[in-house]
Amino acid sequence: MLPNLTLNVGLRWEYNPATTDKYNHLATFDPTAATSTPLPYLRVSTPQNPSIYTAPTRDYSPRFGFAYTPFGPKTVIRGGYGLFWDIKLLNVILNSALTAPFLTGFTFNQSTNGLPNINIANPYGGTSGGPAIPSASWVENPFRDGYVQQWNLNVQRQLFASSVFTVGYVGSKGTHLDRAYDINEPGPTASFTQSLRKYPMYSSINVRSASASSTYHSLQASMEKRFSYGLSFLVSYTYSKSIDDASLWNGSAVAVTNFHLERGLSTFDSRNRFVTSYTYDLPYGRGRQFGSASSTWINAILGGWQTNGIVSVQSGNPLDPTTGLQLSGTQTGTRPDVTCDPNAVTHDPSRWFNTSCFSNNFVGRYGTAGRNIIIGSPTRNFDFALLKNFALGKESRSLQFRSEFFNVFNHPNLDNPNVTTTSPTFGKITSAGVQDARASSRQIQFALRLAF
Repeated sequence: MLPNLTLNVGLRWEYNPATTDKYNHLATFDPTAATSTPLPYLRVSTPQNPSIYTAPTRDYSPRFGFAYTPFGPKTVIRGGYGLFWDIKLLNVILNSALTAPFLTGFTFNQSTNGLPNINIANPYGGTSGGPAIPSASWVENPFRDGYVQQWNLNVQRQLFASSVFTVGYVGSKGTHLDRAYDINEPGPTASFTQSLRKYPMYSSINVRSASASSTYHSLQASMEKRFSYGLSFLVSYTYSKSIDDASLWNGSAVAVTNFHLERGLSTFDSRNRFVTSYTYDLPYGRGRQFGSASSTWINAILGGWQTNGIVSVQSGNPLDPTTGLQLSGTQTGTRPDVTCDPNAVTHDPSRWFNTSCFSNNFVGRYGTAGRNIIIGSPTRNFDFALLKNFALGKESRSLQFRSEFFNVFNHPNLDNPNVTTTSPTFGKITSAGVQDARASSRQIQFALRLAF
């Protein structure tokens, strides 16, 4: 089209067939099958109909990208759009094989005289309380494939011969994403009874649904210096916000009749993230700025050293408050009431957020707190390495000595606070470096690497 404009356009089609079982051991809850046997409302796969849902056949994925240099070769404007389809996890369908009528639960009562009658040798020694109320798995039909639309627009500018600065916008939108919830959950009530469920012959009816959605918007900037004069580095910063109503494929919902209450910050949202990585050849030794005429022994000891490192700083992730009680009477977790911004406080491990913003003074309804409204502790980490290469005669053989220091300054990266209102440690942080092994205490390791 134009000498300074490059376009890339494409279209992809894919088909993800429905999961089947060799022995047709798949079953799904079906509200139209009231007279099915051996249990009502169950549709079981058969040799004639081996799948329990209809797979989509119109998964088209358009692609578009461009690069434009309107101001000369040193400035490039780039952009793109793509649609990408998801594939159903096998674990989602396996629930339909580990449910009624293929799986039946029984309850066994432990003895009351202090002498155990249930043990590994005799796991069914207790008095049988009869079969447990069965649960069921419901796979939506049709079970649509989720997809994400991604787009970006950025400007890239060459500042020096080996340095490039990039700034741009990156966004995405997820549609028909997987979620799980109990459709047999009763409405809020002061006292739960099994008869309040819509289908009282079942306990939980775990629905696998393609009804979740997400949005992501970010400003991303980076400065990159390619290797020259013994130095290369990459500095990047991202300011972003991710919102969804289900961050996990098997996550639960508090109110199954109002998914809008689940709309909030994504569990993995991190508002600010700064990362710097570098590699630097120390300027002493043969072929370098200083000491190029040093003796063999001096060069072997002082020459040829290299250092590299990674600095990471990011905001904390959102946390979901819970009461740890069944206040709503729905047999699912209940969020507390909230009266103020819990994050508007000076953070301290003994009181990371304002615990007085929450209360549990209600019964028979949902709490007013939204999902993921507490922000956890940030992460700061610096990994450092010092290494040296020793030539072993031929150019193809060398021995590398490495010394690596993870979290070199031993900065305490605090774990997340307790967010259960009824816990004695509510709002407190009682550990560091446990929840994320990458943010643990300082670790040092040495290594020798032989290349030939």
